Amino acid sequence: MSLFGDLPPPTESKESGSKRSAGSSQDELGSGKRARTDTGSIQLQGVVAARRGERDEMQDAHVVLDDGPPVDACDLKLSYYAVFDGHAGANAAHFCAEKMHGMLAKRFEMNVLGSDETEIKFSKVKRCLIDTFQSVDREFLALAAEQEIPWRDGCTAVAIFVIDSVAYVANIGDSKAVLCRARSDKKPEPGSKPSHVRRLTKDHAPTVYEERQRIQKVV
Repeated sequence: MSLFGDLPPPTESKESGSKRSAGSSQDELGSGKRARTDTGSIQLQGVVAARRGERDEMQDAHVVLDDGPPVDACDLKLSYYAVFDGHAGANAAHFCAEKMHGMLAKRFEMNVLGSDETEIKFSKVKRCLIDTFQSVDREFLALAAEQEIPWRDGCTAVAIFVIDSVAYVANIGDSKAVLCRARSDKKPEPGSKPSHVRRLTKDHAPTVYEERQRIQKVV
């Protein structure tokens, strides 16, 4: 039986073909795209809606930190938002929701604020996100293996870390982040659709051509 025998045909990305390098931790985590505004530090307000669906328990989790995560001696405006879509249980999603932003704050304080550079470098923030995702993964797997009946669940993750007016977006799995903008020259009507929608994440799913190639090389 083929590893992908029960999946629909893959959809090849128009952007890249073989641009993604299999085995790279940066590629496995996501593109880490950033969206810039010219308004300086901005005030954000998070709003959440969730639905359990047909399962007996809610397996998803989220984090909304309009002011945070807390970082010592930091005069930057920080915000953090994340969604974790649990699969086959809620343990992984809840673990990520409890641990990830704290780990990210520590790495940001040590590796970005602790450096001698006078400006925030995209590459360093991206490295903080990658290292945080990998550390959370390792810690959860170790905790899951210690249980009397080992946990077998997992989750996707999409996180947005806002530093002043720059949003750093990271994802793993097929949870998505989308940026919607209304027209700036007029007040939007109630119920109207946004004039601009931009997808900020790229799915990691075996129905995506590049992701299927990466999985096949690993296994």
